[in-house]
Amino acid sequence: MSNLIKPLIAALVLAVMVSTGFVIYTLPHWWNKVGTAAGTSRDGVIQVFSVYKSRSGEYLFVGGQANEAYIFYPLGKLVGMPGAGASQFVFVPYFAYSKDAPVAVVLSNDKIKVETDMNIDVENSVVRFTTLEGQRVEANVSKF
Repeated sequence: MSNLIKPLIAALVLAVMVSTGFVIYTLPHWWNKVGTAAGTSRDGVIQVFSVYKSRSGEYLFVGGQANEAYIFYPLGKLVGMPGAGASQFVFVPYFAYSKDAPVAVVLSNDKIKVETDMNIDVENSVVRFTTLEGQRVEANVSKF
């Protein structure tokens, strides 16, 4: 019986090590769902944006009319638009997985590529910005 237990324990230890390594390796790719944000269009229609938070503190807003994706960077008070949009991410319940880490974005202060003013406003942990589709998104990130 001991001849059977040793390989079984070795296989179990190997499986745990491989699983742990996989989780640590992919950790920067995972975003946790932390809530929702309201987006208001020019017509007054309210859209819901799902909000995800990365391990490094950025916030991902996904939703709106065209299933848009925006990343808010609190340190620089900038908004980035992933080059591949929402298709850059794989969504599972309560999590989003980015195909690249860090996510390649066009930042809101790049006036050549972003031809509109996103009107970013951060006040008392409330973030407001205008999407490329013209929706005004508002979220209180202190609740996340």
